[in-house]
Amino acid sequence: MVRSRSARSQTFPSVSSALARSTLLLKLAGVTDPAEAEALRGTALAIPAAELQPLEADRFYVHDVIGLRAQHVNGQPLGTITDVLSGPGHDLFVVHDTRGETDVLVPAVKAFIKSVDVAAGVVLIDPIPGLFDDEYEEIR
Repeated sequence: MVRSRSARSQTFPSVSSALARSTLLLKLAGVTDPAEAEALRGTALAIPAAELQPLEADRFYVHDVIGLRAQHVNGQPLGTITDVLSGPGHDLFVVHDTRGETDVLVPAVKAFIKSVDVAAGVVLIDPIPGLFDDEYEEIR
């Protein structure tokens, strides 16, 4: 499904796809010329969950992470993951800090993210001192 800027949804079965650097190229049924394809540039793409490919162990879809509880490795709650921002080097988890009512950006790298357990609804984070609050480090 492709949602246009006018919020009108259209369904286009995918004929083929290819990854070119960091851009996904799709050939959609019913889109037959470059002008039609250009008209779809910048629109949101949605894929039904039932059609998603299974992932390897320790992999997850972004939509599976949003809403998970963020927890310090020492057991203290840190907040809730409200968004995932894509960056050139790595993604950032946006954690809404329940103590300070602020958003904290946590690099989604193994040095900080110790585990993502979608089934349990929790992401274990080992932040550097001061990223959230030094009080978390004192509990360690």
